This record gives sequence, structure tokens and C-alpha cells, in this order.
Amino acid sequence: MSTINVDIVDPTTGTIVTLNGIEVSTNGTNNINLGENSGQLITTGQLNTSLGVFAMQNNTSSLENVAIGSYSLNLNDGPSGQVAIGSNALKSSNGGASQTAVGRNALFSLTTGSGLNTAIGHGAGYFSTSGASNVFIGASSALSSTTGSNNICLGTSSNVPAAATDNSITLGNSSHTVLRCAVTSITALSDARDKEDVVELAAGLEFINELNPVSFVWNDRDEAGKHGVKDFGFIAQDLKATQEKHDMAETLGLVYEENPEKLEASYGKLIPILVKAIKELSSKVEALESKKKK
Repeated sequence: MSTINVDIVDPTTGTIVTLNGIEVSTNGTNNINLGENSGQLITTGQLNTSLGVFAMQNNTSSLENVAIGSYSLNLNDGPSGQVAIGSNALKSSNGGASQTAVGRNALFSLTTGSGLNTAIGHGAGYFSTSGASNVFIGASSALSSTTGSNNICLGTSSNVPAAATDNSITLGNSSHTVLRCAVTSITALSDARDKEDVVELAAGLEFINELNPVSFVWNDRDEAGKHGVKDFGFIAQDLKATQEKHDMAETLGLVYEENPEKLEASYGKLIPILVKAIKELSSKVEALESKKKK
């Protein structure tokens, strides 16, 4: 079976036909464009589909793009394999290929991202301009991200710590109080064949004795955050001071400081230190018991 283009034109002027105010154009090869100025500049581009006023308006030569919604993929001309569904989705994109935006204003500001970004939800990744390989799922997710790459934000208003953050994963927003799963821990890579310079951990009982566990009530500076919720744990500033005192901040990494205005703590990293402290206590107990026997 062969495939052909069918141009709908005014037989007297040769211009694109307007049907009830909707322009229908099939410029290039195997393209389908429906809507005022939709795909109007395509010359050599192939296998593109645009639907909506000004959708894919500036594309001339790129391939296999899909734009559904007014102004979706409006500036794209070059990168191929783009999918934009929703008004203004990927409106400014003219950089990397194979990007996917679903939802009104999703990846609205992306201009030079090197590709492989995925955003689903109203306004997802709205301010991201040049990041790559990001996954933003949820309305208003990753609004603080501008140039960061390889981030994952999952959930409404889930966010990255800072505008240029790379390689982070965020689950949910600051209002969530429970993280549920059928297992109680996250499995991490730990193969000895992938490690070198292995030595016994220096931090132990002395380090633990200097920590200050506290109970508290959340009063988040963010109005959308947690308020009036009772909890317990550590103060990030205290953990930071203790690891710096022992000159182990780089090794322990108990405090995540990507956003200095919103310090975060990695409680799970305390487990090896606790094990070391228990072993030191055990040695002390054994020594005392040995003395009693003599």
C-alpha cells in the first residue's frame, strides 16, 4: 500500500482551505496538521502530527513529532521525536529530542534541554529550561527546577531542593506524613567488588554520645508544609556540627545541604555508626565481666 499527501486548497488561489475557521494543512511528507497556523512552515519534515492553533508552528524539517493543544511545540524546529499534549506543552522547546510533556504548561520553559525529559501533569517542570533526563509526574511538580538533570519528582507539588540540583529523587510533598511500602527498608548497592580503600569506620560510641535526639512539633516555614504534627528525631544543624567536629562531614554525609535554607538529614546513615558504638560498648562490658571473674 502506498501513502500520499492530500492538500486541501482553494482551487482558485492555491491557498490552504479554512473549514469553519480551522486551517487544514498537509505540508511536507506524511504530516497531518489541523488548526490555525498549525505546522504551517513544514517543508521537509515528515510523519508529524499537530492539532490546535499555532501547534508546531515553527517546525520545518524535524521528524515524528506530536503536538496536540494550542501552542504546543510552538517553537520546535530541529529536534525530532517530541510529544506535547496540552496547551503550551513544550511551547519553547527547540533543544534536545525525544521529550514528552503531557498537561497544560508542562515543560513550558524548556528551551535547550538535551533531551529525554518526561513531564506529566498541569505545569509539571514549568520553569525547567535546560535540564536533561528528568522525570516529573504530578501537577506543579518540580517547579523549583531550572537547569537540573536526572531528577525524579513524583507527586503533586513534589520538588527538587534547588534550581540546579542533579541526580535527586523526591517522593511526595512537605505535607505528607507517611511513606508506606510492603517492605521496611530500601535496598542499596553494597558489593565489595565495587569498593576500595576499605577501613574500619572511625565514628562510634564517642560520636553517638554527642548526638542529641529530640522530640518536637512541626511548624514548617512553608504554609503548605507540616504544622502541629508531633515527631522526633534529630536537628540537622546539630548533626552538621557533630560531623564537622569529628572532621567526617564528607565521609558521613548525614546532612544534605543542597538548599542551605532547607537542611535535610539522612537518618539511615547512622546505622553503621550505631553498630560501631554497640561493638565498643560490648567490648567494655566484656572487659568488666572479665575483671569480675578474676
